[in-house]
This record gives sequence, structure tokens and C-alpha cells, in this order.
Amino acid sequence: MEQTQTAAPAAGDGAPHPQPKRRWWRIRYSLRTLVLGVLLIGSGMGLWFRWEPWVLERVLQGHSERVCSAVFSPDGRWLVTAGFGGLAKIWDVNAGAVHAVLTGHDGRIHCAAFAPDSRRVVTASEDNTARVWDVEGSAGPLVLKGDENSFYRAGFSPDGRLIATASLNCTAQIWDAECGAKRCSVEHDDSIYAVAFSPDGRKFATASRDHTARVWEALTGKELAVFRGHGDQVEDAGFSPDGQWLLTASCDGTARLWDASRATSLHVLQGSGTEVGSASFSPDGKLVACASYAPSVQIWNAETGALLTTVTNRVSTYLVSFAPDSRRIVTVCADDTLWVWDAKTGRLLSRPGTIEGGSWTARFSPDGRRIATAGGKGSVHVFSRRRPEYWWGVAWLPEFWLALASAGALVWSAWRDRSTLGKSSALLHDQAA
Repeated sequence: MEQTQTAAPAAGDGAPHPQPKRRWWRIRYSLRTLVLGVLLIGSGMGLWFRWEPWVLERVLQGHSERVCSAVFSPDGRWLVTAGFGGLAKIWDVNAGAVHAVLTGHDGRIHCAAFAPDSRRVVTASEDNTARVWDVEGSAGPLVLKGDENSFYRAGFSPDGRLIATASLNCTAQIWDAECGAKRCSVEHDDSIYAVAFSPDGRKFATASRDHTARVWEALTGKELAVFRGHGDQVEDAGFSPDGQWLLTASCDGTARLWDASRATSLHVLQGSGTEVGSASFSPDGKLVACASYAPSVQIWNAETGALLTTVTNRVSTYLVSFAPDSRRIVTVCADDTLWVWDAKTGRLLSRPGTIEGGSWTARFSPDGRRIATAGGKGSVHVFSRRRPEYWWGVAWLPEFWLALASAGALVWSAWRDRSTLGKSSALLHDQAA
């Protein structure tokens, strides 16, 4: 049987051209394109973030001097403001109108606070009195007469039956909120800067210039615990929502978490500035925020004392406060600006605006939809939250520049891949010919 051999057609006689071996080029440039694509997508996803527009709702005028207190009522209907002019006002939050003018103090008012039922207000003044006012004005004020020094702080117990006051003459007092009778008086070795009830109302804490905080029995004034360890005056003290821990803030640059019953130090929270001017628990008790007169605010895990995130501002921050849902914080800076941040991630959510003359306080409303600030020039700024927006590509975020660079590199890589593969194909085609 004869075997017939068929000759391959010659080039140019309809024979197919040899195909270039592109596998190496494909793998090499596909990997590079894949890496650049991942960078682009990842950085782009990082730029999709929640932006909350907080806008100035209104400016409340009516105080002639600095306003040092602006507090919402627990039911969210009212806002009480008080300041150095010796005047306090109750405002209708929704209408923005004055509901009542509280006159009678002969000196600066340092503090104002609502009762839990939102029906009464207590004010503390340097005229040696604290006064309890009826929000509806159905009765005259109940006057709590102090000693020879001014009242610096005042607040109701959780059940509204007692009032605690703190004085700069080293004493704190507990009063009957109905009749004004003094229940007990306690004493530090120096001025008292803060006073706060425990969540169950059975105890209260004080913070003093004598470098200590103390916990007392509310009805008898019996000293239950002394908290020593700070190297400078203690400016603030407050219980955790469950009453198990005590948080103190000091001019020694630290905040401390203590066992409220045993007075043992659990965690030392080192601030980034020279003193911790503001420290507070989140309403759910899981976080602690500290502002220490530095361009940053630290968010800590309350249980472990671990630093979770740091919020960085351009200038020193001296005040921080949590929203009722514990998801946001508001900070006030030395350049009179207000900022809202995500409490868990530290991401900026909004920059509501600037408070003329600075602010001594910034508080969220009970529903978290408003922020009230007390201005240094007799005004109160109320900001409100609008519907959240989702933005992409903000130039001050590092992810923006990473996404931009990745996109440019991806285009260049694709162009080079096409150009290189085209030249390789043409070269092999010429060689085969």
C-alpha cells in the first residue's frame, strides 16, 4: 500500500500564518492589570462614605453675656440656656421662641439642668443660691441657699427627688427637690468642680481640686470611697450607665476608669494633651471619649481600656460629647469650629459650622437630630441633621489620590499591553512570512 505525502502549502498560497506565542505576555500583563484594578476598586470603595449634612437651624439671641449652659429637656421639647448675665431662658425647640424667662439670680449662672420629667429646671449661681424653676411657670422658684461661696454645679437625681450641688468652697450638698430642705453636706480639701448621681440615685460622686474624686451615700453623706491616683486636680467625674465604673478626668493629662465600689484603678487612659478637659461614657456604656486640649480625641473601649480610634483635628479640641445612640460624637475646637464624627471608626461625618465667640458646651437632643452650643457672645446655635448623603472622591482623603493614581496606572497599563502585544504579533508575522 502506497503512502501518499501531501506537501504543505507554501506561504502566500493560502497557507495560514504561524500564530505568535502570546501566553507569557498575557500572563505578565494580566497580573499587572489585575493588581492595579484591585487597587482602584478597593480605594474607590473606601471613598464611598456616609456624609451627614448638619446645617444651622437657628441662632437664639437674648443673652447679653457669655452663655455657659445649653441643655435639652429629656422629652426634647425644651432647651434651657443660662450664662454670665444672671439670666436663664427656656426655649420651645421646634418654634425657636422663648417660652419662659427665669430672673432672680444676682450673679453669674454656671449651670442649668432639667429634672427627669422635664417639668423643672435647676440653676446654680455665684450669688450663693441654686434655684428650682417650674417650666410652665405655675409657681415661683424654690431657692436653695448656700454658704459664703458660689454654687458651681447642680443636677437632679434620676428619680427627680433630690438635687446635688457643688461649691467652690470645698463643699457639696444634697437637697430635697420638693421642699428645698438640705439633706446632707460633704467636704473636700479644696474646691469641688463636679457632682453626679449614680444611675440608681443612691450614691453621688464629686471631683475636686485636691486631686481626688469621692463617692458618697446620697441620703446620709457617708463617705463610701476615695479615688486617689491623679497627679493634679480632677475636673470631672461620672458613673457608667450601669453604675459599676467611675470615670474621672484630670489636669494631669489622663482619664481613669475605676471600680466604683472598691475605688481601685482599672485603666489609665493617657490623653494626647497636657490635661483632659472632657471625658464621658457613651450612653450604651461601651465607649469612653476623651478630649485633652490637643488636636485629637481618643475613643477607648470602656471594658478593656484599649484605644480604639483617634479623631484628628487641625487645632486643639477641648470638648467632646456622645449622641444618644452612641454612634456619633461632636467635638468643639479652639478655632470655634464644630465637628461630627463616627464614634467607632473616627471618620468625619460633618462639619456643621463655626460658633462665634467659641462654645462652652455642645449637646445632642434626645432624638439625636439637633445639637445646641452655648456661644461666647451671648448666642446659642442650634444645628439640625438632614438626610444622609453618600459621596465619592473627596480630595482631602488619602483614598482619593490612591484611586486617581490607580486609575491612571490602569489606563497606561492597558495601553502598553495593547501596544506591546501588537508589536509582538507583527514581528512574528514578518518572521513567518
